[in-house]
Amino acid sequence: MESLAAKSVWSAFASVIGILGRFASNIMIARILGPIGIGQFAFLTCVCESLYVLTNFGLSNGMTRYVAELQGGGRTSEINGLMKWIYKRSVIACLFGCTLLMLFLWWYEKETHYLDMVLTSSIVLAFVSTFFASMKTAEYTGRLDFHSLALVNLVSAILLIIVQYFGVFFFGVTGAVVGYALGSLPLLLLILGVLKPNRVTRTPSPMLKQEFWTYTSNAWIGHIVSAVVWGRVEIFFIEKYWNSYEVGLFSAGLTLSSMAIYAPLLLRGAFLPHFANLLGAEDRSTIEHTYAAGTRIMTLLAFPLGLGGAAIVPVLLPFLYGEQFRPAVPMAVVLIGLSCLTFGGVGSALVYGIGYSRFVAFVEGLGGLIAIGACFFVIPSHGAWGAVWVRAGVQTGIIAFQTLYIAFGLKHKVPYMFIVKTLFAAAFCALSARAVLTLLPFPAAIPLAVGTGVGMYAICLRFLRVINREDAEWLGRKFAWAPWRIRAGLLTGLRWMTVK
Repeated sequence: MESLAAKSVWSAFASVIGILGRFASNIMIARILGPIGIGQFAFLTCVCESLYVLTNFGLSNGMTRYVAELQGGGRTSEINGLMKWIYKRSVIACLFGCTLLMLFLWWYEKETHYLDMVLTSSIVLAFVSTFFASMKTAEYTGRLDFHSLALVNLVSAILLIIVQYFGVFFFGVTGAVVGYALGSLPLLLLILGVLKPNRVTRTPSPMLKQEFWTYTSNAWIGHIVSAVVWGRVEIFFIEKYWNSYEVGLFSAGLTLSSMAIYAPLLLRGAFLPHFANLLGAEDRSTIEHTYAAGTRIMTLLAFPLGLGGAAIVPVLLPFLYGEQFRPAVPMAVVLIGLSCLTFGGVGSALVYGIGYSRFVAFVEGLGGLIAIGACFFVIPSHGAWGAVWVRAGVQTGIIAFQTLYIAFGLKHKVPYMFIVKTLFAAAFCALSARAVLTLLPFPAAIPLAVGTGVGMYAICLRFLRVINREDAEWLGRKFAWAPWRIRAGLLTGLRWMTVK
């Protein structure tokens, strides 16, 4: 069986291709259309993504969880039948979503007089494409087939950038939405192979169907409120109470911060199916060990990326997006700093992977209600800045509550001291990087600032005796794909930082 380290590397590679493609296209749109144009595009794509979460009914979560569990339990004969059964129901869910989307667009057109038939059709196409691309991604993730997912994402990213460039250049926001839709086309086409009538399958048992719907109903609620807490729901309120310019500034900061957020989350991608796989094999001791080790690794990555990224963003954001986006810098600093909270990603994967989705539904449901209420009261008077502070408060509260539940409810050991030591090391990393850019405040100095921050972080990790031998070996395996000179340098550095 392929190791978790190998799975995580391929999961990260598969995800990073899509993320970089969307990031590059976002910057391209922002530079061509400016804050108002990128604000309009961000709002329309946010509508599609939010409606997908609302009408998916947890089918993608169930796909990942139960495909992985059946595979881990050696019940491979049931997998194809389960996938076909899920995809047929996803078609019905997608049609329901299209109906709701058309009703929303009809209302939005009456309010703003902004949409035309071509743009409306493009938005519907974007929704359908997003829906089924996410379902296919969930299938690949459940199968732990990250090699295939990486290849498909590469094709999708290239298609996205090419189509979106020409679309934005000639047709503005409408072209951007069409490019967004066509970027998911390869994943959409691959679903047809699963739905072939002559494909030999085994229908899921009534007991499996019952377990599936129980899990997905809780996961669906959790997914909805997770989108409220961790997604871009603030954009709706900013668009309603302010304007597309404010949405554009907030979106620029949020998109840039997502690069720091996604970096550690890329490694988290394989944890949920891996936990489900271990549960199927009834290997609970390995589950506990994997959680502790995974949390330590995520902390090592999330803290310097969050705090260090916040230190360089005053120079980096205007360089990427242009001077017209400089007002977004303070918001981006706070949003990138929040990416430190992704250290709790392994805990979320643990709770989902072993089937405690009701807890996630409850905690994130409570957080979602608080977030929506706060948005109603704060954003009308404080705009995008209000959205930033609502986001910070709710996300911090959820991670804290989740960590306490894992420690006292599930009785897993949380590496508190490791987290505190790593936080101190990351703080010195950020301070050193910021000092460089204070003395040399121009883009060419960013590599020097990053290098200084990395060096200070390594020194602090060694001085505070943070990394143990097991974590160093795990990180070393992560870079098995790298050229041997780079890998040799990384291994030497890890050995130097490792507790003897």
